[in-house]
Amino acid sequence: MNREEWQNEAIEMLKDFPKTQFLTDEFRAYAYDKGLSKPEDERSWGGVITKAKSQGIISKIGYDIAKYENSPAHSNGMSLWKKL
Repeated sequence: MNREEWQNEAIEMLKDFPKTQFLTDEFRAYAYDKGLSKPEDERSWGGVITKAKSQGIISKIGYDIAKYENSPAHSNGMSLWKKL
């Protein structure tokens, strides 16, 4: 699967993500639990979020603290997103 196919699959999963407000880490954990393969570079998640925002699927509503210990941003501020 190439990068664009992976990104599109992730965005489709985001559309089905049950939470309306979330951190990227929460969605990432959900997507992996649902079987999405890990990207070559974890920074690829930024592209998923950017594309979803530009497509009007989500919008940024503020910031929150990363809660997952295995998160690259553990205990740091992260963007809080809302599904539209």
